[in-house]
Amino acid sequence: MTKRANGEGSIFKRADGRWSGEISYRDDYGRSKRRTVYGGTQSEVRRKLREARERLEAGAPLKDATMTLSAWLDDWTLKALPASDRKQATVDLYATIARKHLAPFLGNRPLDRIRPSDVEALIVAKRDAGLAPSTVRTIYTVLRAALDVAVRDGLLRRNPAVAIRRPAVDRRDAAYLTADDAHRLLEALRGDRLEPLFRLMLATGLRRGEALGLHWSDIDLDAGQLRAPASRRDLGGVRRV
Repeated sequence: MTKRANGEGSIFKRADGRWSGEISYRDDYGRSKRRTVYGGTQSEVRRKLREARERLEAGAPLKDATMTLSAWLDDWTLKALPASDRKQATVDLYATIARKHLAPFLGNRPLDRIRPSDVEALIVAKRDAGLAPSTVRTIYTVLRAALDVAVRDGLLRRNPAVAIRRPAVDRRDAAYLTADDAHRLLEALRGDRLEPLFRLMLATGLRRGEALGLHWSDIDLDAGQLRAPASRRDLGGVRRV
């Protein structure tokens, strides 16, 4: 059998009646490699060789990784996730989502066996479990982010979550206190150690994390000014999901 150019393949029929095809190529280090595919028909082998050529041309791996999603999530949460530009609170939240919702549902599935329908099944299961739409959307977002990095690292050719529409979240006006509600709250808190905190939040509109993250350096009593700080992150763990 003559050696073909990089990316071309040869097809022949085996003694057992099945077909096989071989494609030669060079890896990232310039080393000569060969990849053999098998099929019940010549057209099936031709299709597999065509897909292999497309992967080579796109710089993708010839074969998706067979490591489980759980193993990949462990690697992702230890390396790529902390290295991203996400805030620490978001990193903690994503790690919790991966451990609590993704690993138990799809953790045993090899990366190369995860299909868009599996992602849809995950979404349906979480909705049926009564989780809030925003939480279901976050679960999808975390899975998609983790698989995006798997594609980047050459473990997958494409991300199966991309084929699924991001779960919708109904937009609702945030709940708020009326002036009468605020007065009743402060009256109920009169003398409590948290009264100053609530008075500050009601008067300035600061969120809880911002109020708890205040330092004296953020306050100018002479000028009557307050600089809103970054939210405090050590609030007893990440947000419950």
